[in-house]
Formats: sequence, C-alpha cells, structure tokens
Amino acid sequence: MVKLEIEVKKFVKNNKKEKMFFVCKLKFRHTVWLIAASVISVGFLSFIIACTPTSPPEPPITFTVTRITYDSHDDVQCRVNDRGDVVWMREIGDGGEIYCFTNGYEVVDKLSYNPYKAGNPQINNRGDVAWWQYDGFDEESDSEIYCYQIEEKMTIRFTDNSFLDFHPKLNNSGDMVWYGDGGEFPGFDNEVFLYVYSMGSVEQVTGTVSEGTLEQMMSFSYHDWCPQINDTMDLVWQATVMREDMPSHEICSRFLESEQTYITEVWDDFTTCTLVQINDHCDVVWQSTPITGIVPGQPGEDPDSEIFLYSLDQACAQHVGEDARKNDHVSLKGLNPAIKTGGSIQITDNDWHDSNPQINNNGLVVWYSYYTNDWLDINANSEDQLPDSEIYLYDKEKGSIVQITNNDYDDRLPFVSDLDYVVWMGYDGNDQEIYLYDYASGSTTQLTDNLYNDEMPYISSNFVVWQGKVDGQYEIFRAAIKK
Repeated sequence: MVKLEIEVKKFVKNNKKEKMFFVCKLKFRHTVWLIAASVISVGFLSFIIACTPTSPPEPPITFTVTRITYDSHDDVQCRVNDRGDVVWMREIGDGGEIYCFTNGYEVVDKLSYNPYKAGNPQINNRGDVAWWQYDGFDEESDSEIYCYQIEEKMTIRFTDNSFLDFHPKLNNSGDMVWYGDGGEFPGFDNEVFLYVYSMGSVEQVTGTVSEGTLEQMMSFSYHDWCPQINDTMDLVWQATVMREDMPSHEICSRFLESEQTYITEVWDDFTTCTLVQINDHCDVVWQSTPITGIVPGQPGEDPDSEIFLYSLDQACAQHVGEDARKNDHVSLKGLNPAIKTGGSIQITDNDWHDSNPQINNNGLVVWYSYYTNDWLDINANSEDQLPDSEIYLYDKEKGSIVQITNNDYDDRLPFVSDLDYVVWMGYDGNDQEIYLYDYASGSTTQLTDNLYNDEMPYISSNFVVWQGKVDGQYEIFRAAIKK
C-alpha cells in the first residue's frame, strides 16, 4: 500500500504539466460547447420567431366617393344605413320633401308628396324610412309622423291629431318612437309614443298613469322628449321634472324587462342632462351641465358640460384608471379616476365643454370638446370664427380615453359606427372637410379636400354621408370605406 501511494504521488509530481494541460483542455472544450450551444439556441430561437405567425399590419383605408344629388335646391339632413341606402330632405321653398337613394339600384325615389315642411328623415337597415311632416289640414297645420315601410312598399301616416309630433327614431325591426305635444297642457307637455311593428300598434309610453306614481312624476305636465330606441326595444328619453321647485332635465329609461326609471337622479349637482343615446347592450350616454346661476366662463365657476355613461353591465362601470393615464394620447385633465355610482360613470371631468356624445355597440363613446372661454370670446368678437374644439374617444372595455384630433382648428359632430370608424367635420384653415378615424389602426383619413364646406357627416357600418355646398347649393355625397 505504501509503495502504491508513493508511485501515485510521483506520477502526479512528474506529470504536473500534463495534468494542467488536461485541465486546460477540459476548460477549452467546455467553452467551445457553451459557444456552440448559444449559437444553436439563438439560431433556433430566430427560426421560431421567423416561423411564428404575427398579426398583419392594418391595411390602409381606401374609399370611393359618390355624389348622390344634382339639384337646384338644398339637399340636407342626410342619413345612411349599413347597406349604403341614403335618405335626405330637399328644401323646396318653405316646404321640403323626403328622398331615398337605394344602393345597388342607383335610383332616387321621392317618398313624400306635400307642399309643406318635412324633416328629420331616418332609415334602418331594412330600408324603412321615417320622418315628420306638416299636414296642412288642421287649423294651425301641425306636424305628423310618417313611415315608408319597405316590406309593405307603402307610406303609412302614424299620427292624425291636432298637436305637434316630432323626430321619429327607428330600430332595425321597424319599431319606432317619437314625441308629441299630447299631454294635459298643450305646448308645455310632450309625451313619448312607441309603435311596435310586430303588433302593428301604437302605445303612449309616458303621461298615462295615475298621479303620484314614479311614472307620473316623470311625465305629468312636463316635457318628455327626444326618445331613442335600440334593437331590443329599450327606450331612453329626456324628461323635465321638478326638483326642489327647480326644473331639472333628467334622463329616463324603460328597458324591456323593467319599469320606467330615472338614470340620472343620482347626479344632484347636474340639472341639464341632454342628448341621450343608447346602444343595443343598453349602454346609455349623455351630457350633463352643472347647477349654476352664473354666466358660463366666469372665474370660480365650472359651467361646462361633462359626458356620462350608464350600463346595465355592472362590470363595465370601471374607473378610468392608471392604464389610461399611461396612454400618450390621453390628456390627464380629461380623466376622472374616481367618480362612479352603481352602473354609471362620469367619463370626463375637466374645464372644457364636452358635447354631443355618440356610442356604438362595441362600447366606444365619441364626443367633441372645447374650452368654454374660447366659445364665449369667439361669439363676442366674430361669428365667422370657430372655437378650437377637438374629438375624443372613450373605450368602455379598456376604460381609456384617446384624443383623436389635436390642432388649432374646429373639429365637431363626431359619429361612430360598429366597425369602429369615427367621422367628423373639421376646419382645415379654409373650409370644413370630412375626416375619418380608424380606431383599430389609429390612423386618420381626410375624405374630402376641396374649396367648399362639407358638413354634417353621418356613418353606418362602412358608409359615410354628408352635405357639401357646391356652387351655393347643398348636395349629398356618400363615401364607401374599404380596407
């Protein structure tokens, strides 16, 4: 055993250099293997990345513009449906007629025949067209509700009374709402009416119940007006009620499976709730103006209006939170992270006037906003000037706000379609033009570029309509959007 140990030690001593070389050799081989493994890993990872399918970039927006009218009279108040059919009112003297352009057939049909004023034409995706029209038969010639029903291929007069009926709204099933001066105090008591297409019957929604009930409080001797209807026959409207001896404009609703109720009674600091809109999921938007007896714009006051959203889905009543604040497009002054009551949230809380909210079925809300003092200064100095208003969008699902426009000109009256396209009219330094924003890509496309005003755009699906003042006369145009 001793001899063996000596020999081993001697071997180690005599082969020290060889041992060191052996160790170094091992280290070198280990490094080579590490480098080779790294190269193989990087190459394999690159191969995986190259082979992994990625979302293709959003295709660019293309569009085709069609001029619908060529007439010596003004053609205004245009609307379009998802099929590309267009309706409008043609002003003829002191009166007006309703016309319809049917897409695919490229023909224009005259739907009304009267020497009196008509207006506010609406069209649904079936092709039904509704409007109000003075009849000329009563002593003071009141307005009545008419509808051209596409399945019956005939025009039906829905009202025949001695009071005013205005502003019909259609859903895609042919159901229709409007408001009329049919209350107990003519001229001071509008009520809401509903036509149910499947039943062929008209129902008076407000002002029909006993005194003292909630329904009576919302409708008795006060205006119920500007009703809206969605495809599931849910209704919202604006009501004037008395709160502590002060008239207050509130938003009321009648959802299909519930009773009439206030949506806005919780907002004690706001008395003017107007311009209500509803989508097919019962999301409701409106603008509200605070209580103030002071002229808007004076120091220390907050007279501007704000945008609110109500939803039956409690989960959507979320804060406009930190994720939204991190968005480079979001103005921090335009966000309100805390205001929340039940199914309602206050989308805006700023020093600007936020106006004309619109909502699509995906929960996108758009509106335009301008600083109150700008509006007052402009009105005081020149009617030709316009305030620097901008277009904003709120995403209900994300709880975030995007500022779509950011310039020194006027941008107004946005509408949003279910394809998440937003259109509006904007001043380009010379005249009003029509613009389109694609929410998916975040890109803006100018649809018109000419030397005359293009105004009052409206969008449904991928079709945009507007009125352009060509040679001193308003004509109707339509753009078909493609990707």
